Amino acid sequence: MSECGSHAGEAPARSEYSRRPKVKINKIVWGADGTGDSAQALKIAEALSLKFKSRIVGISVIPDYYNVVNLFPPAEKTKFRDWVDLNLITARKDSMEKFRRDLSKKGTNFEYEIMKGIPAKAIANFAVKHDADLIALGRGRSVEKTILGGTALKVLRSSRVPVLTARGDKFKGGFKRIIVPVDLSHGLGKSFDYAVDLAAAFGSTVHVANVVETGYQKYPSELAEQLRGFAHRELKETVGSTRLKDDLIINTVIAPNGWRGIVDFAFEKKADLIVIMTYGGGRFKKEFIGSVAEKVIQEAHCPVITMTP
Repeated sequence: MSECGSHAGEAPARSEYSRRPKVKINKIVWGADGTGDSAQALKIAEALSLKFKSRIVGISVIPDYYNVVNLFPPAEKTKFRDWVDLNLITARKDSMEKFRRDLSKKGTNFEYEIMKGIPAKAIANFAVKHDADLIALGRGRSVEKTILGGTALKVLRSSRVPVLTARGDKFKGGFKRIIVPVDLSHGLGKSFDYAVDLAAAFGSTVHVANVVETGYQKYPSELAEQLRGFAHRELKETVGSTRLKDDLIINTVIAPNGWRGIVDFAFEKKADLIVIMTYGGGRFKKEFIGSVAEKVIQEAHCPVITMTP
């Protein structure tokens, strides 16, 4: 997000914006883990599938206990593996078959695979190998409030495929309001295109939002409003250059930091989805997710789609 000082001087240079082809979501990989968050992610994947004629592939990963099992005596090792095959795998197959039948009745193409391994690695690798366009996951619970669930965080850190993370059970089948945060120092990018294309499919309103970060300094209200005004004018010019006729609303928010501004704004607007870049600064680093994106994913009340630069 833009630092407060970046709007007081010259506006950053911007390259001319060019509209990319409409987003394609042909294949969605859904990480099934039996949680309510995962079930919510599937509901959203189903809604996207109906709009984009996508195929959903459910992936259920049984954790690889290789290191532990090797400590067992031979007889116990065989017994443990047999138990996994007869109980865990059978239970997973039954569950996934139920999803397949239910979704098939609604006209959704659903397949599934059950595998052993490290869940985050297996999901991310499968998505790349099979040319997935989106990974859908439950956010998961964490020991510390500020840290995402382990599997979701690891997938986010390693995946170059867009990742949808969801929590709870409030999805109503569509997106009325989509928030797309914009960092004015980097201009418009993939997340903006993605949000606009999703809005076209669902008939949504897109709120393009820039956060003017003031830190925890107590600026006079006049100065803070002046900073907001500079940023709003620049944002309006940036978005206006796209010449899009979609339902776009431009917003400039003042907040102590980027993630808090985004999360609070999304809650205030009763947003149904946030589309955000994972990293907004400089050169993209492998296996790195920016602190703003991570906090937004963790704290937002609604689903979040993250994209790499």
